[in-house]
Amino acid sequence: AQAPYWKMRERFNGLVDKYDLGDGQFFLLVARWLVMDECFDVTVERARKHWKMEKDEVEFAVKWVKIGMETQAHTPEIKSIVAAARQAKMRQEKEEERSRK
Repeated sequence: AQAPYWKMRERFNGLVDKYDLGDGQFFLLVARWLVMDECFDVTVERARKHWKMEKDEVEFAVKWVKIGMETQAHTPEIKSIVAAARQAKMRQEKEEERSRK
């Protein structure tokens, strides 16, 4: 069962303060990675290394971003983040394909 929204927001805000995530880059990067990685666990590991967070904290924070993306999927901001991440993923796949030849 998922905790109430207000309790989750409170916990996330605590992580924002603890790890200095308030500049917006956490949401943008994690949202991008979630799209590009297509694997929650891979994104969790990337974020853990990038921000040097504890595993349970980073899992929660990535889940928070994922929920935000799902509930706000209709907004122009989220659509833009997702579109940019998909384009980056396509470019990355093309580069990887070229380097294998």
